Amino acid sequence: FKYPRKENAVIKNLNFISNSGERLALVSASGGGKSTITKLLLRFFDPTEGNIFINGINLKTLDEKSLRKLVTIVPQDPFFFDTTLYNNLLYAKPSATEKEIISAAKRANSHEFISKLPEGYHSMIGERGGFLSGGQKQRIALTQAFLKNSPILILDEFSSALDTKNESEIRKTIEETTAEKIVFIISHKADIIKSAHRILFL
Repeated sequence: FKYPRKENAVIKNLNFISNSGERLALVSASGGGKSTITKLLLRFFDPTEGNIFINGINLKTLDEKSLRKLVTIVPQDPFFFDTTLYNNLLYAKPSATEKEIISAAKRANSHEFISKLPEGYHSMIGERGGFLSGGQKQRIALTQAFLKNSPILILDEFSSALDTKNESEIRKTIEETTAEKIVFIISHKADIIKSAHRILFL
């Protein structure tokens, strides 16, 4: 794959299979192609050569709506709308019940701090989540991911703003609750990388 108007390929001769129940860490130097792989999985771009398949289905044949049901990304800097925290969570799963939302929040270690907000789950969080700290935003993004429950989960530096305690507890939850998912992990933290079943070094 090479980006438009760029001469050199970012990724060359890459071929791998990842199975359900596997956590795969993507490791490289800066600019080595980790984030590019996530963009290809989300079809922000298509491969310049070759193909990507999910259960034998070529990604190029999937429409955006179908693909978004299959793949969820938890980015380093999540985006939120200027509305209540509850409404932001519903974007992940519009049909979610309050019980489902609270359950997902507890798994992401966000229920406790949400409960302490002025209006709890119905508190306004500001433009781009400006009323929340970096660690709180990452935990809300994880709550959305647990709520959506798609079969492929991309964790892109998802714990960069978390303290050691929250990171450890969330890592344990991910290990316990992703047995039937494919999880791609991008991280510079050794403990996070070591929690993967395999490491793909680019």
